Amino acid sequence: MGYKEEISGYIRKKYNVDNLQDDTSLFASGIIDSFGILELVAYLEQKYSLRLESKDLIKENLETVIAISRLVGANKQ
Repeated sequence: MGYKEEISGYIRKKYNVDNLQDDTSLFASGIIDSFGILELVAYLEQKYSLRLESKDLIKENLETVIAISRLVGANKQ
């Protein structure tokens, strides 16, 4: 399973979301709020052994499942 599938599965389960597309805006749709972002970042750092820096934590990197999976991929290398 790739990053995208794992992240999507986590969001679906954690936030009880049935209809989540990879390009759904997590903010505009109300799926995740500011506290949810903190939880998501903690999950990403633990799951993928990452240390995300403040420069990485911008809306564009956390807006969609696609963007989040790219962020993880970029920081795993």
